[in-house]
Amino acid sequence: GGGGGGGGGGHRGRGPRKKSGVRRAHRKAAQARTAQKLKLTRNWYYRASGIDEASRKGKKWIENNDAASLAFEALREETSKTSKPEEYRRYVNVYNNNFEALWQEKLKKRWANQTQRLYGGKTRVLQRFVNSLGGGPGRGRNNKKVIVAYGGAVFPSGRRHERYVPVKRARRMTRQTHSTAIIDEFNTSKMCPTCEVPLQEVMARIRVEDEEPGQFRFKTITVREHRRCNDRCAREGTSHKNRDVVGAQNILKCAKAGGRKEVSERRPACLRRPAVGEAPHPPMGDAHLLRPLTVEGDRRLPKKIRMRGRAQM
Repeated sequence: GGGGGGGGGGHRGRGPRKKSGVRRAHRKAAQARTAQKLKLTRNWYYRASGIDEASRKGKKWIENNDAASLAFEALREETSKTSKPEEYRRYVNVYNNNFEALWQEKLKKRWANQTQRLYGGKTRVLQRFVNSLGGGPGRGRNNKKVIVAYGGAVFPSGRRHERYVPVKRARRMTRQTHSTAIIDEFNTSKMCPTCEVPLQEVMARIRVEDEEPGQFRFKTITVREHRRCNDRCAREGTSHKNRDVVGAQNILKCAKAGGRKEVSERRPACLRRPAVGEAPHPPMGDAHLLRPLTVEGDRRLPKKIRMRGRAQM
């Protein structure tokens, strides 16, 4: 009897642990199913909306017109975005000299049709992505109301020599389709959402060719969209993080806590602006420098950094 009781007791002792482990596994699986990462990349937006195709067609149309090709080539050498009067005068003179050739080409009907197609393509791609956030306008896949937590920071649509992104248009379309909560982005991309400690900037050394043939040097660059956590995530093997994903996770954390403003007490302490007299949180950890030889093969780095290292090594 005692042995049976002991055996039964041992079995009962293992049972709850096994069940709790199963429950934790189911809970983690449910969280993994509900957490989805939706991404609209710049290249996909340009390709799906028809911007790339329109650019190729426009270049072909101009190349087939000799007068327009010479006019655009002369106008490309000057710029109107300058503070120097002599440069602006040169631009105006070139524009006046090539006025007829420029507008004889630009006033053709095919350019107007292409502009209309681009407007419809851009709207269609953005609206399709906004609708993918839920099952329909304002509703989720389980017919529940969708609230989109949107970062309150304002950043430009692009920088010089970069493709622009439709920042304002995407925000306006999101607010027209779903209920949105504007969250202040104080420290959202600088703090680890798991450990709540400052993240490190990731720097990489790439090999570049020198002016003399056969000579090279190492150049240190900052990986702009990459961050690293040196706390618990480093011990668990998840130290390397994407800056945009980190910002989205912290914005969601503030939205769930109900802290929309940067001084709200409902926000996590690391994401709340310090009060007067309070010690500020460190904005960024120490920089983490990768070895030169890991630039090419390190899969934790963005693909464009790996390709750059492969091309220059």
